[in-house]
This record gives sequence, C-alpha cells and structure tokens, in this order.
Amino acid sequence: MHCKTWRNTGLRPGGMSEYFAVPRENLATDTLKLPDDVSYENASLIEPVACVVKSLGRASVGKGDVVAVIGVGIMGQLHVALAAAAGARVIAIDRVPFRLERAKEIGADAAVNIDELDLRSAIADLTDGAMADVVIVGPGSVEAMRSGVDIAGAGSRVVLFTTGTPDAELTLSPFKLYFDEISLIPSYSCGPEDTREALELIRNGTVPVDKLVTHRFPLEQIDRAMEAAADVNRALKTVIVFD
Repeated sequence: MHCKTWRNTGLRPGGMSEYFAVPRENLATDTLKLPDDVSYENASLIEPVACVVKSLGRASVGKGDVVAVIGVGIMGQLHVALAAAAGARVIAIDRVPFRLERAKEIGADAAVNIDELDLRSAIADLTDGAMADVVIVGPGSVEAMRSGVDIAGAGSRVVLFTTGTPDAELTLSPFKLYFDEISLIPSYSCGPEDTREALELIRNGTVPVDKLVTHRFPLEQIDRAMEAAADVNRALKTVIVFD
C-alpha cells in the first residue's frame, strides 16, 4: 500500500460507470478471476472485506479477544462478522438502533447505544472492568478516536480505520498509553493478499452478504441509490447491479 506504483495507479474513471480501464500493473498483480459460484453482487464486497482483513490482521485479533467496534455502518458490520468468525467476543457501538440490531444478527455479543449509555461504563460492565482488548475506531473523528483509547484495556490495540481531516489533531495522554501499553494502529486500504483472502471469506459464507446488502439499483437510478445509501436507519451496503 505504500509503494509508489500502488499510489500512482487506479481505475479510470474510478466512479460509477459501466466500463473502466485498469492499469497493466494492477491487472497483473491484484485482479482476481471470479469463481462461478461468486456473483457480481457478492464480489462487490471484496475490496471492503479486504480492508477489514488487513485491519484485523494488524490488530492480531484472535480467539477470546474482546473486540469493540465503534461505528457499525457497512465497514463496522464487516469488522463484527470477521472478528466473530475469528472467535472474538464482539461489542458493537453506535447510535443507530437498526445498525446495532443487525450487528447482533451477524455475530456481535453485545450492543451499546451511545445515546442511551455512557460508553466507558457500559464497556466496563460488559468486561468486568477489564475493558476491550481491541478497539476498531470506524469514524474519522477525533472524538471517536479518543473514545477508542478510553475504552481500551491494558495491553490493547486501537485501530484507527479511517482518518480525520488534514488539520485535525488528536491529543492523548502518553502516561496512559505508556503504562497500559496501548498500541495505536492506523490501517489504510488493503493489498493483493488481503483481496485474495476476502474473496475466499465471501465464497465460503463467512461474510453474510445477504444481511449486509440492503439496497440494489440499476446504474440508471444512481441518484436514488445515493439517496438510499444516505439513510442510516435503513441502509448498509447499496449496490449498483447490471443486467
């Protein structure tokens, strides 16, 4: 993800279109042939799942870990599903009831609505005071990042899954980070091996696509698709389908 070639290549035009051009380098190293049993709709989740594969890998999520996922839109839901599949105990955190209920359907052991409960107290109650082993911070806000560190236990890993604005500054206590040995781990995009693993996770049913894709539109209705995707109370993954 940090090589010059990767940063200088990309799909053209890169937006919603029926056809696009793929640079030769990308075609050679990071283009997958879909198996006959994987639909285009399911394959639309390969790149998002791959980003989560990398995120959980960087956090070394494993069996028995308590994983708190802050923000359970589509990327948070994928973190919930894959962390649960890895044997972790997952706590979903959001303020949208629809998202929290869906997270429990796909593997979350508990859900915390931050509009109803104090987050730190809720995580302490759910973990007998030990707090989370891994925190996935989905939103790119400084407030969410601080909350992630606040609910992290000793020896934990806090993943910053998205970034803030260029001028945002995150102020944390080095005292807490040091003595609790909390690791801050940014996780940006994904690589070829992550996409290959993502395809297999979709193919073998680990990723519950039927519970994540909530809306489907043809390309001609892209405006309606955008409107649907913006409805946080009903939408998770909105896909464009081609006949």
